[in-house]
Parts: sequence; C-alpha cells; structure tokens
Amino acid sequence: LSELLTDQSNVISVCNKILETVNNPVYETDSFKKTFNLYADNIFYSDPNRANLYLGGGATPSTGQTQQYLLRNDILSRVNDLRDDINFILENDKDLVTNINDAVEDS
Repeated sequence: LSELLTDQSNVISVCNKILETVNNPVYETDSFKKTFNLYADNIFYSDPNRANLYLGGGATPSTGQTQQYLLRNDILSRVNDLRDDINFILENDKDLVTNINDAVEDS
C-alpha cells in the first residue's frame, strides 16, 4: 500500500478507485438493504397485514436477526463514512501524500 501512496497522482488515483467502488448503486442504502434482505432472515414482511409485526408487539426478532441487522447497518455506516472521508480528502487536502502516509504509519 505504501508504494501506491508515494506521489500525489497515485493517491488521487487510489482515492478515485475507492470512490468508484463505493459509489456503485449496490452500495446505496435502499439497494443494499433490499439485497441484504434477500439473504437474511427477513423480519420485514411485504404483506401489509403482517408488515413489521414485531413493531406492534406481535413477534420479536431473534438475537440472530437483531445481530444481522445491526451488522448490516454497521456496514452501511462504514461505507458512507468511507465515501465521505474520501470526498473530503479529494476536495480539501492539498498535501495528500504526506497526510495519507502519516495515517498509514500511525495505523
């Protein structure tokens, strides 16, 4: 990684590639949640008579379901934070190489 971050153009290129990845529509909140729900134990129902039954005091999500949704939300938060951080770096940081190399050395 440190070899990629030796000059300004490489840093900008890496940041742009990261942005290209996290700006993919699959990482948009609604799309990500829909995809996640296809493979998770879905506690949300499309039938309006059963929709979000647990919220009305009916069924309670299991511990596993709660953990799944907490992890999903954590992933979404981290992707959004990464997107915001990279955008901030590209828009505001005049000496990317120095600051990123310092961050890599500190981690």
